[in-house]
Amino acid sequence: MPTPWRTPCDGVGIALQVRLLPFDMFTSRKSLSQIRRNGRHGADQWWLHLLHRSTPRTLLAVAAIFAVFLFFRILDSHSSYDYSYEYDNAPILGFKYKIFYNIYINPESQDNAYRIIAEQLGQIATSFLGSNSGFQQPNGESRTSIYYTTIGAKPDIGRIASICKDNNLACQHRKHYDTGFEEVTLQDLYEYCRDQVPEIDDTVRVAYMHSKGSYNNLDGNINDIWRWHLTLALSHKHCWHPPQSTCNACGLDFWPTWTLFFPGNMWTAKCSYVRKLVPPVDFRKALGNNHQQVMEIASKQQPGLLSVGLFQGENMWPPESDRFGLERYANEHWIGSHPDLIPCDMSPRKADHNLWTSSKEPRLERPGLLQWTPSPRHDFPIGDGINDDFWFALTYQRELKQPILQDEKARKREYFLLPGYLFKWILLYQQVPPPNSWAWRWFPDGKYWMEETQKHGIAVLEKTGLVY
Repeated sequence: MPTPWRTPCDGVGIALQVRLLPFDMFTSRKSLSQIRRNGRHGADQWWLHLLHRSTPRTLLAVAAIFAVFLFFRILDSHSSYDYSYEYDNAPILGFKYKIFYNIYINPESQDNAYRIIAEQLGQIATSFLGSNSGFQQPNGESRTSIYYTTIGAKPDIGRIASICKDNNLACQHRKHYDTGFEEVTLQDLYEYCRDQVPEIDDTVRVAYMHSKGSYNNLDGNINDIWRWHLTLALSHKHCWHPPQSTCNACGLDFWPTWTLFFPGNMWTAKCSYVRKLVPPVDFRKALGNNHQQVMEIASKQQPGLLSVGLFQGENMWPPESDRFGLERYANEHWIGSHPDLIPCDMSPRKADHNLWTSSKEPRLERPGLLQWTPSPRHDFPIGDGINDDFWFALTYQRELKQPILQDEKARKREYFLLPGYLFKWILLYQQVPPPNSWAWRWFPDGKYWMEETQKHGIAVLEKTGLVY
């Protein structure tokens, strides 16, 4: 493990003593050897010896040493914590609010990555998390630590350190990977919650964010606008201290279909919830196994068996890899994957996705743009036509979806409704939601499935004929 950064004056005392003072100030070469062997304790003995033999020459030397030592201490006082250093998987220490930051540096557009880093850290600094907002530690330092992992081109640590220092944020570089995806940073977050937060502590929250738009910045400036709003929500005080403390995951906008997730994948979460999840490094394989089993069952096309009617076909949006959480998309599915999830978000009740990907500046001037709400905020879309609460993801190709939504038998075997979530929860965690879960109230046929799980437990799928 690389040694953590040391202050400029560490060990300066011995070095200056040996290099600046002439040998005739010592009683003998033997005493000098003894000092070197004894380290700082020996140095203390030498100072007593020197003071005992005080002469104008020695006092002048002492004054010179003290002046140089004081210079380094003053210099160090202006950098009382390191703004960015190599911390390669050492224990997570530091400030109250901890953000795990995944940075991708595209070798073809490195300046774009640093532009994004500067923007996001600037947002953190001016939020309630940063000292630039007026909320700070008594000593003036930030209350927030940024633990960042880099992927792609070799990072310019000095450049990132400068951005951190300008924003008075304590940044620690965890590790660099030439290739990889978000799971490397998510794993770091997971291990912190699992290994360093006591199991009985239900108050600790952490955040995950990433440099959205540095991998590819397609669709004009949509990623820039969306990233701005995602970071704005993540750094809001209500995502760290929700009005209802039972909320264990918070982000800009929670979606309960086609999976349970925060689009854009930036959020805060309780460590007591995070530690229950499948480790991120194993999660991609777990969802691949889930997909394989689901498709094997659905391919039978037998009455009563699990089906994938709501989102099917090559031309259906979103793509198959996205809706099933395959490959890198598994990272977006991770935080919402446990049946104990209690989500909340910062979106106004009537907001849809377009609100967060449209022009940035006018919306920031609106008072109350971000509004904390228990999730899901929308009513489930069953019925004719599209009402104000018709769920965004189900409005696309709705002529294919409405027949399923209005057919109770079809709903009770649909993978992208409660039957599929039960399948996934049981496969991943051998658990189902507790009786007071929002899932039983929000999804159609929730009462039916809650009663069936109470009767059959995790054998509910076999008992109801959904699987063979």
